[in-house]
Amino acid sequence: MERKQHIPLVLVTGFLGSGKTTLVKYLLGNVDPDLRVGIVQNEYASANIDTSELHSVDRKFDVLEVNQGSVFCVCILGSFIDSLAEFTDHYSPDLIIIEASGLSDPIAIAEILQHGKLVDRVYLSAVWCIVDGQNYHKVSKMNTRVERQVMIADRILLNKSDLMEDHRDALLQALKTLNPEAEIIITTYCQVPLQVLLEPVNEPLALLKDTQHRKYEPRGRAEIST
Repeated sequence: MERKQHIPLVLVTGFLGSGKTTLVKYLLGNVDPDLRVGIVQNEYASANIDTSELHSVDRKFDVLEVNQGSVFCVCILGSFIDSLAEFTDHYSPDLIIIEASGLSDPIAIAEILQHGKLVDRVYLSAVWCIVDGQNYHKVSKMNTRVERQVMIADRILLNKSDLMEDHRDALLQALKTLNPEAEIIITTYCQVPLQVLLEPVNEPLALLKDTQHRKYEPRGRAEIST
């Protein structure tokens, strides 16, 4: 079988408990069943409990688990690139979703995907950041990576909107200050229309059944010093 080229890859970031796995489960349960989806789950722990949670969804999908470190850390970067290349060749997915560790700093994702082993296999379709609307201000003060996840996103899902109480406007302003270019979508349980979630930022992409190919203009990301 001929190897697929330029498979769209969506990166999902967000701090622990923000709703990343909830979003991935929602997608798996609702996208076109003929779409072959590959999931990359990344966690610092040696065992990934989120993978077993995904298997509660009644559909077939392929999983690559990357544990004991962030996929963006130099300590496992080489093996991750090799594993992702092998994963795409073996399973030939139509779409790849990376659910990054909540502690990850995804600033290097674009550079990683330009690696010689990946540049013809995948392309970065979009970066989503899931923000915990209830606890964002607490965790962002403790971990600057949370803010960097927001800064690199194309789309920000402001989740747990039912628990934001009276600080919603202030949080929206804080997110817009960090990333004025990103689209911000207010959600509960990451419930967003699939047409919005699967609309690519960087390339045309038809993922939904009976969806016509459309032309999209790339959206520039905020510059972040490393």
